[in-house]
Amino acid sequence: MKLMHALRCLAILSLVLLLSACATSRNLADGKRIAPGKGVLVFKVESNLTWLQLQFKKFRAQETFGSSMAEAFIGPDEAVFVNQPEKYWVMPVTAGDYMWSKIVVTGREASFHSSNKFTVEAGTITYAGHIRIDSRGNMARILATDEEADMRAFLERDYPQYMRTMAFKKHITDMSL
Repeated sequence: MKLMHALRCLAILSLVLLLSACATSRNLADGKRIAPGKGVLVFKVESNLTWLQLQFKKFRAQETFGSSMAEAFIGPDEAVFVNQPEKYWVMPVTAGDYMWSKIVVTGREASFHSSNKFTVEAGTITYAGHIRIDSRGNMARILATDEEADMRAFLERDYPQYMRTMAFKKHITDMSL
């Protein structure tokens, strides 16, 4: 019994370390060349948690055991590490259809099970919304809202070159667990 508990703890720790290695906490620099076939994904995360990871991957209409295991052991396509109450994200992403796949918080995780979809177009800024993650006890609330004016003001202030040279498109996702 104690051996099983120790192995489970070791597996969870290994998973957290693996996922942390895949995550980013950095944004693009304004004007940095975007590779052909890529767009710029922008969103804002706000949370009452001091540590979380929000993951996204290529869209799949239906999750399978194999795709879930691949994400668990190989990792998602992209993940962001959030360690402050709010942060704007500006990141290059290969054009295509994506979905928010999972949120990982200290010792727990929740999957979105193909319940959402957003599209990133090459050479375009794609706004995926302001994502609010609140946790109280064993419950979490995740909400994506459209606060385009706030995002545009942030981008015009901190990313004026991108705003002048790239189209801005909006794909707010409905996030449900």
